[in-house]
Amino acid sequence: MRDLVTSDTSRMESLIQPEYKKIETQIQTNVLKLTSGYENVKKQIVTNGEIWHKAVESAVKKCLERVETMEKEDFSNLREQRKLISSLITEIQSLIDYNKKILNENDISEINKFKAKSEEFSRIPTITSIIAPVFKNSDVEKEQLPERFGALKASVLKKSRDFVINVTSAEPPSKRDTLLDKPVVLRKVETKFEKCWSVQCIQDQNVWISGDVETVAKDVCVSDRNAKAVVSTTQSGRFRWRYFGNVPTRKCPYFDPRSILTDRSCRILVSDADSNLVHLLDDRGHLLCLIGRGFLEKPVGISLDSEGNLYVVEYHTAKLKVIKYIK
Repeated sequence: MRDLVTSDTSRMESLIQPEYKKIETQIQTNVLKLTSGYENVKKQIVTNGEIWHKAVESAVKKCLERVETMEKEDFSNLREQRKLISSLITEIQSLIDYNKKILNENDISEINKFKAKSEEFSRIPTITSIIAPVFKNSDVEKEQLPERFGALKASVLKKSRDFVINVTSAEPPSKRDTLLDKPVVLRKVETKFEKCWSVQCIQDQNVWISGDVETVAKDVCVSDRNAKAVVSTTQSGRFRWRYFGNVPTRKCPYFDPRSILTDRSCRILVSDADSNLVHLLDDRGHLLCLIGRGFLEKPVGISLDSEGNLYVVEYHTAKLKVIKYIK
C-alpha cells in the first residue's frame, strides 16, 4: 500500500496538479483580457457619447442662429409697418384738427377753399401679420435613441473541451537526469545499409529499425515535415504547443523534423535532417539545447538505451552513432 500511496502522490504531483495550474493561469489571463475588453468598450461608449453631445450642441447652435436671423427680419418688418401707420395717423389727426378750427372760427374764406381728404385716406394700407416659426422635433422616438446611439453585442462564452488525464497507465516519471555541457560520441557503427531512416534500442547491445511518437507523460508528439514543425497534443486531441525550430518566424526553411522520442526525464528529442542536429526540448516545447553540432550528418532515426545514451542513424552515411548527452 505504501507503494500505491507513493505512486498516486507522484501522479497527482507530476500529472494532475500541473494541468490544474495551467488552467488557473489561463483563467487569470482570461480575467486580464476581460477586464481590458470591458474597459475598452466603456471608453468606446463614452467617446461615442461625446461625439453625440458635440453633434447635438452644434445642431442647437445652428438652429438658434437661424431663429435669431428670422426674428430680426420679422421685427424689422413690423417696425416699418408701425412707422408707416403712425405717420398716417399723425397726418390724419392734423387734418381733423384743421377742419375743426375753420368750423369753430367760421372762416368763410378757408371753408370756400376746402377740399375733402377723406377719400385720399379711405384705402387702408396692407398690413402683414407675422406668425412665429414652429420647431418640429425629429421623428426619432426616445425609445429609439439607444438603438440609434449604437448596438452592444453580448459577451461570448467559449467553453474549453473537457479532457481526462490518463493516470491509470502512466508511470510516474523518474528523477530528471542532468544534461552534459557538451554531448560526447561514445561509438560509431557501420550498419552496411546504403541509407538509414530510424532506429530503436531493444537492449543495450541490440537495435532495430523502429520509432516512437508518445511521450512519457502520455501526450502525443508528431512531426509535420510539410509545415516544418513539431506539434504536441493531449491524448484527447487538445492542442498543447507547436515548435518551429526555435526561430521567431512561423516556418524555418532549415528545420526538417524526422524522428521524435522522449527520455526518462520527459524531455523530447527531435532529429533535424537539414540542420544536422538533434533538438532537445522540455515538455512544453521550449528548446534546451542542440545536439550533434559538427559530428552529425543528416540524422533521421533516433532512440535511447536503458542508460539514456542517444542512438542516431544518419541517412546518407548509413552510420549509427551513440551519443552521451546526460551525466
